[in-house]
Amino acid sequence: MHDQLLMLFFCLISYLPTAIVRERVIGTSRILLEFGVINLLVQLMFLPLAYLFQQAFPTMKIYSLGLWPVIMCEIVIDCNWLPDMERPFCFCPFMLKSKYHPILYVLLFAVMNFPGSCSIIAGFLTGYLFVFGVLSWLMISKEFGTWFEEKFLCCVSENWSFVKQS
Repeated sequence: MHDQLLMLFFCLISYLPTAIVRERVIGTSRILLEFGVINLLVQLMFLPLAYLFQQAFPTMKIYSLGLWPVIMCEIVIDCNWLPDMERPFCFCPFMLKSKYHPILYVLLFAVMNFPGSCSIIAGFLTGYLFVFGVLSWLMISKEFGTWFEEKFLCCVSENWSFVKQS
């Protein structure tokens, strides 16, 4: 759960640039379906991790950080698309290879909010399961996205902001 509306706001602001670029590439229907699949998988990964965290730290309240684990999964996928590309980390004045960013984000979240880091780790692990091909069969195909778009999103697909499959 989001403890504050401000947390949700910053979470959505963080996700927006990635989502807009991906939507232009794969279309609105596929990004909608992929977001749902990734969110479900992250939450399914969170359940056993939360159980293990609770066993290791019985007095600690373990909770999910809402959309942040999904963003973590997207960060892992994005950073491993071009792993040797250098990019700035947060607001640091130096450049790091993309493949190191997810690990640093997990460490940063663990320091800032240890009970919530369980859900971040769930997003991290889910992202790497996609990167290493274990969950690649769950990625939404172009054909299924087109079928879903024609069958269920026909009434909104004429909207100017809807990106059709190319």
